[in-house]
Amino acid sequence: MPPTPEAHMAAVIAKLTTQTGRSLEDWVELLRSAGLPKFKEQVDWLKQVHGVGHVAAQVIAWEAAKGPDYVEPTPEDWLAKQYAGPKPAWCRSMTGWQTWPGGWGTT
Repeated sequence: MPPTPEAHMAAVIAKLTTQTGRSLEDWVELLRSAGLPKFKEQVDWLKQVHGVGHVAAQVIAWEAAKGPDYVEPTPEDWLAKQYAGPKPAWCRSMTGWQTWPGGWGTT
């Protein structure tokens, strides 16, 4: 097994042509022309209609989802996105426990 996710993705892409007879670019073009809007639908279609393996189908669908201006997110970007946006009440209580309804401590 490759040591990093990037190396694993590269290994799957490298084997794609020998295993399927089509390059990643060919698969991406075919998948985009199919017009399937959801990732799972795309993966299922590649597996059921074309006999592509599960991991290879996921890689193809992932690559097809990228637009021309796509920039690979950094781990910091993923982390910031995960914690962005409004927090639920229970989460706010972890950072501002004094203001919890019912009053834990004083404000």
